[in-house]
Order: sequence, then structure tokens, then C-alpha cells
Amino acid sequence: MKRILTLTALVFATACFGQDECDLTYDGNGDGVVGSADLIDLLAEVGTCIDSVFVQCGDPLLFDDHLYNTVSIADRCWFAENLRTRVYSNGDPISTVNGDDEWQDYPAEGRVSVYGDGNDCLQYSPEIDACDTLQSLPEYGRLYNWYAAADCRNACPSGWHVPSDEDWMELELTLGVSESDADNTGWRGTNEGEQLKAESGWITNQWLDGNGTDDFGFTALPGGMRYAQGSYGSAGSRGWWWSSTGSTQSAWCRRLEDDESGIWRSNTQPFNGFSIRCIQDSVELTSDGQQSCFLAYDGNLDGAVGSADLIGLLAEYGYECPPGMEFTCGEALGYQGHDYETAEIAGRCWFAENLRTETYSNGDDIPIMSETNLFSETGHLAINDVVYYQWGVTTDSRGVCPSGWQVPSLSDYETLPISAPLVAHPYGSLLHGVIDCCDLVVSNNGPFGPYEYSWTRDESNPSEGWRFVGTASSSSLGDSPKYFGATLRCIKDPN
Repeated sequence: MKRILTLTALVFATACFGQDECDLTYDGNGDGVVGSADLIDLLAEVGTCIDSVFVQCGDPLLFDDHLYNTVSIADRCWFAENLRTRVYSNGDPISTVNGDDEWQDYPAEGRVSVYGDGNDCLQYSPEIDACDTLQSLPEYGRLYNWYAAADCRNACPSGWHVPSDEDWMELELTLGVSESDADNTGWRGTNEGEQLKAESGWITNQWLDGNGTDDFGFTALPGGMRYAQGSYGSAGSRGWWWSSTGSTQSAWCRRLEDDESGIWRSNTQPFNGFSIRCIQDSVELTSDGQQSCFLAYDGNLDGAVGSADLIGLLAEYGYECPPGMEFTCGEALGYQGHDYETAEIAGRCWFAENLRTETYSNGDDIPIMSETNLFSETGHLAINDVVYYQWGVTTDSRGVCPSGWQVPSLSDYETLPISAPLVAHPYGSLLHGVIDCCDLVVSNNGPFGPYEYSWTRDESNPSEGWRFVGTASSSSLGDSPKYFGATLRCIKDPN
């Protein structure tokens, strides 16, 4: 099978020694130049064009040691069974949670489980014992919270994605749901749910036949759900499927039931455990209309992975080196709508004021701290132009500092002179305190001093992170729970 990769000689050549001409977006091999070799490495991080048994929609697709059936509906290719992987497409594990107590901890992170793998389990499956994980896993796949469904590392194979709310609507319109009904919540349509349900596996009795007609081969099964508190329910009678559309407050999903013919659409809390189906991205076609391989990043949809696609891929990781751009430490650095003052201290370039962005460097929103996700590790809260972050933001793969910069490590702060301008704040940066974790208010130490609490990217233990504590004349290091809110600084990567 032919491997397709068209790569012109791309060299975003900028030597970054001494005075920085630009921030190198992805100098993977460390030669001081962003070139073709770096771009090829970058492609490998998001998936490459690989040979596979999958040639065209309807063929099985191998992912994480399981062959998935696929089906074409309205020129879109869908999984014909529920996802069962425990890893993202880049190989990172999705956190597997078995016990009920662990599941209801409500961290803002991806989690996966198998129906029945806990203490509290109810089921109505007519053909299997769904509370037996050895039976529920091959029948229903795994259950995921919304954070796993929406994670940028992608729970689906490269070239596929978790369907958005719009992808689900496109499917429903094809089945016959009216445009006026598609945007509604609750039960919609007439018999569209029956068209998706499998012909067996749904609860049946003398009063009810919950099975469907499976008109398109979607083969939807009643895999039940895992409630936010950790218990399992409804296997055999109901099935839920995530969309990737939502927020840390609520996310869109779909539901089918044994005694309903339509399709339920609703917004629900992201900590619930639902099934996932995958839908294919754009694909490259051979002359006979077959798919020759998985295209890793056909950004311009021209049927080949070429130089234009790689330039687009770079943009997802920052920006290519713009010609003529120069930055010298001590000058202001523009980042996401704000010019940050900088200062050189002990041979390193620091932000001379606190970070105030509310998005990651790729543009993704940083979740807002609220009562529902108070004890997560990855939120932010903005108060009077002061932005407080939870520790998990510092280690997120999307980055919170500009390209070429990072959150300081513990050792970076340990070598900081007490008299440094970073501590004395001569540039007008305020001395901010931490967020009171329980009431979402600013503590007595802020927002106007006398202390600044600023995270490092290092943890002191699994539940606490190291932070810097500074005043105008002294500094120290300590640790706090990761769900506390503190400010952030950025330090330039060493050349």
C-alpha cells in the first residue's frame, strides 16, 4: 500500500543565538533552525500516514489492538461499535478508574471505566450479565467522562475524532429529523432512534420490544452509563453517547431508549460516564475511490499531506518564525493581547509581571474555576485583571506561556536573587494572594499584597505543587494543594 507524504524543502531558517530573532516553534532536533526534519517529527506527534487493513469505509479499523467495524452514513464514516480504548491517539493513557469513590472525586481530567467495574450496578440486559465486566466490555465497549471525549490528544484514532454536536445533527438530519427539530433538546424526530438501534440486545418483554431496525448498520446498543457519583445503571434499556461539544460546566450528548423511537439531545454534567463513537476526518482517495491510507493532517483537504498542511500544523503549536521579528530581553513581549515587560536576571529572561492569559498558547480556553470544579487542578479565575491559576495549568501539554517560554521550575526560583527586580516589582506588577479554595473569594493576602504566591511547574507530592512566595524584599518557597489559585510567571527557554 502506498504511503503518501509530499514534503517540499521547508526551512524556516532562523538562527536563534545571542539576540533572539524569533521564538522557534518546533526545533525538534535542537539545531537552532525549524526545518523539514522538525516538521516530519511534528507530524509523528499527531499521527502519520500509516498502512492499515482499513482501505475504505465498511472495512475494519485496527486501533489499540481492537478491530472496529465501520459504516458509511451520508458520505461520512462512523464506528459501528462503541470505543473501548484506554489510550489517546498519541499513546498517553486515559486514567482508568474502577472504584466508585475514585470516580466521584470529579477531577477535570479524562477517565474511563468498564460497566460493572464498581460496587453499585443495576442492569436490564436481556442477553448478557452487564455487571460482569468480562461480558460488558466486548458487548458495550468502555465508558468515558466528557473530559476524555474532548481531550486534545484525541480518544479516537488518528484521522478520526469524537463527533461534535454538529456531527450528530448531520447524522440525524440524514435519518429524517427535521431542521426545525434538530436544534431542540429532549426527544426529537419520529423513528430515527429505531433506525440506529441494533436488532437485538435491547430489553424485550410481553409489553415492549426495545430493539431497533438498524437500517444503516450503526448497531447502537444499550451500554448504560456511569453516574457522576460512581454507580452504574440502565444497561440493556438505555445508551448514552458523548459529543465533543461542551464545557467544564456541561456538555452535549445523545441518548436512545428501549421504549422511545426518537433521539434524545441534552446538556449534562461532564463527570458522567457515557459511550463514545468515532467519526472519520477527511481522507485521501486513490483513482478508484478507495482510501490509500490514513492522512495525518490534510489541513487544506486536497487529498495529500504536503507543505501547506505542515505549515498549518505548525500554527497549532505556535507560530512559524516571522521574518524580521527581533526580541531582546528587557523589551516588552506581546502575547495574546497584552505586552509583557521582561527582565534579565542571572542570565535568564523573566516576565517582570504576572501572566494574565485565560487561554492556552494554542488558543484553547483554560477552564474557569467554579463551585462545580472547585477541586480540579486545571482551572483559572480572573479578578480585576488579575488571573489566578490552579497548578495543573502549569504542566498542560498545550502550554500557557508564549512559544519559547515556560513556567519556571523549582530550581529556576531557587537561583533567583532576593534583590531581583522580579521580586521587587519595579514595573508595577501587583502583589497578589491566593484564592480561598472553598469560597472562591480572594484571601486576606490579596489581591494587593503583601505577598505574591506564584506556582512553579514542579510538584512536591501528588496532591501539592511548589510555589514561590515573594515580597518586595524577600522570597521563600513552599507548597500548596494543587487546587489552590496562584499567579504565574514565564521564563524564557534556555538557548
